[in-house]
Order: sequence, then structure tokens, then C-alpha cells
Amino acid sequence: MVRQSPCASPSTPRRELGHGTNSAFWTQLPLSLLNAAQGHPMLVELKNGETLNGHLVQCDTWMNLTLREVVQTSPSSSANSRRWDHAQNAANRLRSNTSASTTTSSTK
Repeated sequence: MVRQSPCASPSTPRRELGHGTNSAFWTQLPLSLLNAAQGHPMLVELKNGETLNGHLVQCDTWMNLTLREVVQTSPSSSANSRRWDHAQNAANRLRSNTSASTTTSSTK
């Protein structure tokens, strides 16, 4: 079965979805993915280049994140990092986030 992303232009190559591919991923909205990731480790990259690694506690409708067990790392050096037991992050500071069994992040 061939599906095309709703954002893709006609010149964008189509992606083949075969067996073992989670086609539901292509139809979920970012907020739905964040809500499903609650309780899981997450990596968040901020616009200033800092990264936050921790576990997602909650996400509101504006995509403001609350994380626990957070490690904040500056873009200049991974050796300079801070630890937070609990952190909140405003959505307007986010560049991207990645949910997996990797890491989570946020700042106060």
C-alpha cells in the first residue's frame, strides 16, 4: 500500500509502507504522540542549542512539557550539565523532541 504524507508536495517521492511498518504513525498529530509518550524517556532540543534528557510527566495543549529526572546539557560542552528533579519547559523554546527509550529534557 502506498501512502503519501498530507504535507508532501506532488514532487515529493512517495513512501512505501510495507509489513511491519506502523502506518498509524503517519496519521498521528504531534500532540497525540507527546501524550502517548508520557512516562517515557525523551530528548528535547531547545532553540538555544541546549538539550534536556528526562522522563515526560505531562504535556498540555500548547505543548508545554513537564519532565522529571532531567539532565540539562549546554551546546558548547557535554561536560557542562545540570541535573533537575523536576522541570517545566515552555513550548516556544523547543526546537525538537525525540521520544524513545533514550532520554528526556527540560529547563526551569
